[in-house]
Amino acid sequence: IKKIMDDYFLFEVDDEALAEGMFAGMLNGLDDPYSVYYTEEQYNSLIESTTGIYYGIGVTVSQDVKTGIITVVKPFEGSPGYEAGMLPGDILFSVNGEEVTGMDLTSAVTLIKGAEGTTVNISIVREGQTDYIDLVVERRQIEIPTIEYEMLENQIGYIQILQFDEITYTQYMEALAELSTAGMKGLVIDLRDNPGGRLDVVEAMLDAILPEGLLVYTEDKDGKRADEYYSDPNSVLNVPLTILVNGNSASASEIFAGDIQDFGAGTIVGTTTFGKGIVQRIYTLGDGTAVKITVSKYYTHAGRNIHEIGIKPDVEIELLEELKTKVKIEKSEDNQLQKAIEVLMQQLQ
Repeated sequence: IKKIMDDYFLFEVDDEALAEGMFAGMLNGLDDPYSVYYTEEQYNSLIESTTGIYYGIGVTVSQDVKTGIITVVKPFEGSPGYEAGMLPGDILFSVNGEEVTGMDLTSAVTLIKGAEGTTVNISIVREGQTDYIDLVVERRQIEIPTIEYEMLENQIGYIQILQFDEITYTQYMEALAELSTAGMKGLVIDLRDNPGGRLDVVEAMLDAILPEGLLVYTEDKDGKRADEYYSDPNSVLNVPLTILVNGNSASASEIFAGDIQDFGAGTIVGTTTFGKGIVQRIYTLGDGTAVKITVSKYYTHAGRNIHEIGIKPDVEIELLEELKTKVKIEKSEDNQLQKAIEVLMQQLQ
């Protein structure tokens, strides 16, 4: 093939791009959407995204692994994406003229990110609109708010976890401490639209809630058990707990919700989660590039692997249709949240 290209290809051959395409093709041949090759730029972007600060447009996205369609989950309030008019449910069609459907999600996100103050051209498809919507969005420094919390009526604490990054554990413990000091009688933890993140962070947070016991373990391709994580008896949450989930709650979020359910430590409210029960590991290749490979399945406390199944809530309730495309939903109109609070109030009474 290389000789044919050298002898007959009309245009100049970029050997570096050729090699990157070959490596990406090898990983693509595994037919696993979670196993991918990262160029140096893509790998740096991946590392950057776990710190909680990056230069981009302030929008979280998810990808349907079957269709390859990339959808906006949430534009953060005040972000460039929010100001440009992006809404939950918008489908990303192209970035700077390059179609992103079927593209690895990290690669698509790398196209969106860039130097502060520059702009990116994004075309989206919106339900009910016949034409593409073309947006020019400024890139700015984005600090991802991984935790939001407040005290609701009747001394019900509310903590929303947007994703599990390095900074999330510290932010979570600070929120928990402040709500406890303020007299919290029950707690809602909101994992809706949380795509997951760092496993070590999830386990540390669960350790602050659950009694002593096995939290999660993995099994490799040979069925060998490894990476067992345990909670210790030093701290246990002593108030009634509900966990909110939906179809965008994935991976680490499902470990969180699944363990709460397995231990009987709280009530899961919402809709069935995404169903990602496999673990990837990143291997650097020595030249700034890397590959991410699916290496194992994970199992919750009760031995459940929920890949392509998800976590089924104890109390199932769909978000009202008219709320699904709203960027900001008032807590008083959020029917899923109100159901979670209702469950807590019944327990308190």
